[in-house]
Amino acid sequence: MDFLKPISSNGIPCPDHTVKVLSEVKRLLEIYNKEEVSVTITGHSLGSALAILSAYDIVETGVNVMRDSRGVAVTVMSFSGPRVGNVRFKERLEGLGVKVLRVVNVHDVVPKAPGVVFNEHLPAAVGRGCRGATGTLGYHGKGERFVLESGRDPALVNKGCDFLKDHYLIPPNWRQDANKGMIRSNNGRWMQPERPKLEDHPEDMHHHLTLLGLASSDI
Repeated sequence: MDFLKPISSNGIPCPDHTVKVLSEVKRLLEIYNKEEVSVTITGHSLGSALAILSAYDIVETGVNVMRDSRGVAVTVMSFSGPRVGNVRFKERLEGLGVKVLRVVNVHDVVPKAPGVVFNEHLPAAVGRGCRGATGTLGYHGKGERFVLESGRDPALVNKGCDFLKDHYLIPPNWRQDANKGMIRSNNGRWMQPERPKLEDHPEDMHHHLTLLGLASSDI
């Protein structure tokens, strides 16, 4: 789907992406209006920039305000995303109460975009908020050797690939379903299990498939 010209897979023009995000969030908040809820948006690279813009739209338009005037917290988890907006945008976003956790890699060029001329970004000190997280336990300081201390079983890396070095003695692509997914029927014959039908999925599944052009809206 093109971000500039939103067209569905069957060639039918779609509503603006902002409108679709706002309408879907509003629909879900109306469903769960009696519960304690929050909105968390996440994205990677370009998706993280869109996540920040979507969070801004949600709060700026008041979509996150419930029927009883409760304001639903809106949070963004940005992974390796480019800088978004300028100082005024940053101040406005913080003033609206949107929380942003920006996770970046020091060697990644994308979070440094668009460059040295436009160097405002948000939040200003979020990079320091990642220290002590479980994913950084192998980091022991600049210039020091990275030693993994998370306790994660390295065999999990090769579940569906061949990334581990030979000295780990872990075969590639080792994970598979028992009996290749085959099951034994009541009469003793082996067969593939019946796949779930559309109506077996959650109630809003048809709504999302319709938006993607994978189902008819006439049903």
